[in-house]
Amino acid sequence: MRPIAQQMQQCTLDPTANVLPIVEARVEQTADNRGSAAQWNACDGGLPANCEILADGGIRLLATAGAAVGPTARPVWFRPREPGNTGGTYFDPIGNARPTDQFVGIRGQWNGTAANVAYSQVQAWLNPRYAATTNKFINSGTWQLVIYQIVYHFINVVSPSFYTLAPVARAQANADSEAPGWIVFTFKDAAGVVTPWHPDRYATPLIPGTSIGTIVGPEYFITCFGQDSKGNRVTNVAWGYDNTQTVFSSGGAGNNVNLQAAAFGHFLGSLGAINTPAGLPALQFIPVTFAPQATTVFATRSVR
Repeated sequence: MRPIAQQMQQCTLDPTANVLPIVEARVEQTADNRGSAAQWNACDGGLPANCEILADGGIRLLATAGAAVGPTARPVWFRPREPGNTGGTYFDPIGNARPTDQFVGIRGQWNGTAANVAYSQVQAWLNPRYAATTNKFINSGTWQLVIYQIVYHFINVVSPSFYTLAPVARAQANADSEAPGWIVFTFKDAAGVVTPWHPDRYATPLIPGTSIGTIVGPEYFITCFGQDSKGNRVTNVAWGYDNTQTVFSSGGAGNNVNLQAAAFGHFLGSLGAINTPAGLPALQFIPVTFAPQATTVFATRSVR
């Protein structure tokens, strides 16, 4: 609000004056406050440590990353469909496949209060060159991670007959490393702003009231794969997994994150079945937390 001159103040306080007060305001339509980096940096003492300025001039609370949640062991490798690997369960993008092919991933459920979380990143243990004697085909390419929501389809039964997958989040990372290691995928919006992903709370799906029904389930299928600079699938890459277990759980009873080894395969001639592969892929979710508020001070007043 602009300062009021003494003469104007006298007029507005006079009950007989014919003065119409006007309030000038701006309504913010988005979650972030918008201005410019120069304006925010001009605040007294600079921005507080728990704030960050976005590239488009927005300001928001700064996320603090927590400990990664998920399996860590990776002594064995899932590989793409390629010469020398005909196991049937593949580290490949989901798509056209033979009736015996399955696509490896993780089936995730967030139970109870464990769903009260936001994840800014996911990391997977990936190998850009599985066979050292063969060329590295992912040169100038990327690693891709996709989170699908599982859709249940019922046909005259009380449990799902088959499944389809609906993508809800996607992230990518550069494939410029030469050695196996943790590849970090960061969730961003179309403008490149980091946008954490929130899972839905798991609950047992309702049984549809008709003989045929479809329900979007509150659980997820998470997978990743490599592609070259033209978006084509690549070979001689691998995803590490633990062949001693197929389930990872974190949290207390009823309030836990449950990650299960899963492979999306065929049902009656088309993709639609979820099976259990040989082990649990090395995939971890990195949660973030935020301070409840931050205060920026401009001259004699503050903005929250």
